[in-house]
Amino acid sequence: MRVAVCSPEADATLIREGATGISRMIKTLTPLLHENCVKLSYIGNKHLIRRPRLSLIPYWNNIAGKEWLELDILWLHDGFPTTKPKKPAIITYHTPPMEVYSKITGLAPHQLLHYKLCNITEKKIIKTVLNKNNRVTVTGVSPYIVERFKEAGTEDVRYIPNAPSIKPASISLKEARRILNERYEIPEEGVFFLSIGRNDPLKNYRGLLRLWHLLKRRIPEAVLILAGRGTEKIRGPGVYGLGLKGEELPILYRACDAYVSLSLVEGMSLSLLDAINHEMKIILADVEPNSWLRDKDILLININNIGVDEVDRVIDYVGSSRRPRWKGPDWRRIAEMYKELFEEASQR
Repeated sequence: MRVAVCSPEADATLIREGATGISRMIKTLTPLLHENCVKLSYIGNKHLIRRPRLSLIPYWNNIAGKEWLELDILWLHDGFPTTKPKKPAIITYHTPPMEVYSKITGLAPHQLLHYKLCNITEKKIIKTVLNKNNRVTVTGVSPYIVERFKEAGTEDVRYIPNAPSIKPASISLKEARRILNERYEIPEEGVFFLSIGRNDPLKNYRGLLRLWHLLKRRIPEAVLILAGRGTEKIRGPGVYGLGLKGEELPILYRACDAYVSLSLVEGMSLSLLDAINHEMKIILADVEPNSWLRDKDILLININNIGVDEVDRVIDYVGSSRRPRWKGPDWRRIAEMYKELFEEASQR
């Protein structure tokens, strides 16, 4: 079976480096699906990852509108076609359509003036492309995404989660910090926080730095490490922006005490899963995509009211014994779930 993986992040270089969440997912699943006689082809364009990204719309429509005679299935990641795909298609949403639209425009969905436009666009896509096309199957990587589609009337929507993608490094915390000290002159002592993701307004590094400046006053020895494309440009007291460091992620996870992300749009990223798998404390933004994570030993921060109270909550949480535990299928089982879905879709 021949399947085309369609996403700007399905770029061969990004996949080889495991540079983004989607590319890391594809890199992990490629050999496992190959074992199940599913051959993946990559249709990516890493240049479309940068903002502004209105050119994503013709990218998706070009993929949906072609016949693709040499392929059996289209597998779109966070796909946003405004026309119905001519081939049987699986659209895997890592974020809900409203947030995908926000990625295209670069405007955050929580902004009041933009919210209605996002909401209208989401319903339009679901109605015209998904609900009226029996050749399209939707999957979501979190229960929240699946629920959003069901509320919009999409019947054929499946929950297929991701899994941790980075094997824990077989070194001690002390050794991991020594390595970071040698490479980046990061102190070896202190409370280490890690944030992963490219420098993008939707990742909300501005809100994270607001929280960090208040936290740093209370914990002078605290260290914030940022990893992701463009983070080397971020500066601040105790802040170490390392840029894109995919090959060093195992060391970063091992060296840090807590994972923090105040992203406005994501609900279950691979970086988050890897942090949970490394038994780190997890601090996230209290936004709708994260609502299903309440009561799971994860701290959700009110990003609209970052002040002393929120800093107190962070300090109490980091000092507590609370931490989430990873429970879910492994990648081999996930590959089998997708293969079953591909076979089902190919019969349509």
